[in-house]
Amino acid sequence: MDAKTQSRILVIDNDDQERAELADRLKMLGHSSAETWSGSEALRLLKSNRFDVLLVEDYLADMYIGDFLERVSALRDAPKVWLMRAVPAEDMRTFGSRSYPVVAKQHLEKLFSQADGGNSGPSDVNNWKH
Repeated sequence: MDAKTQSRILVIDNDDQERAELADRLKMLGHSSAETWSGSEALRLLKSNRFDVLLVEDYLADMYIGDFLERVSALRDAPKVWLMRAVPAEDMRTFGSRSYPVVAKQHLEKLFSQADGGNSGPSDVNNWKH
């Protein structure tokens, strides 16, 4: 993906304010984003839309995160998944046979800066370092 190509990102977070702020920041970086609080709604969106990346809070109010991730990984064109946590955590978390990178919500701004080299233009979230 080149610098002019934007990623399509689905943000799944129970906190309305944090979810909206994250979606706004992604748009400022040149990405298109959709957002929801619900794992069930996210699965519906994934059936009718293509996303490159999911940013998912590691606690979903309406379903167990492990079940959600299993259903996502079964999709034909499964997107890359990043788990978000409210507090600093391990770098990877395993559900079933898959491991997922984890980022603390408070470190997302650093992650965005790392992704775009400190610029406000598009960045490739598929290559975010963790």
